[in-house]
Amino acid sequence: MIILLSETIVDVNVKVIIALAVIACIVCFQVFLSKRRAKWPGLVLPAISFPCATLFILANFMVPEDGVSFGLVLEMIAAVLLANIPTAILLIIYAICRKKMRRSDQLKKMEIQDLH
Repeated sequence: MIILLSETIVDVNVKVIIALAVIACIVCFQVFLSKRRAKWPGLVLPAISFPCATLFILANFMVPEDGVSFGLVLEMIAAVLLANIPTAILLIIYAICRKKMRRSDQLKKMEIQDLH
């Protein structure tokens, strides 16, 4: 029993490490795409994430036989918002990278103007 328990703990630890590695790779890829000169590459991952999360939630909701209630609508909205937290994080990464790029470009312009 102890051996089986320790093996499952190891399996869980490995799965957590793999999940964290995947998340880190996605974040690094988002930063890479967001730092491109063109603004559209940084919007690719959020554009994929939003419909996937939304469709996943909407596909898993069952409408009761007695119809849609206000509570069900609120529950669906909450579920869609929660499912799209990764989309919001990707958009925040995009906004931060673009802001840093704009600031850097403005500093370069000011340095060029100072040299003239």
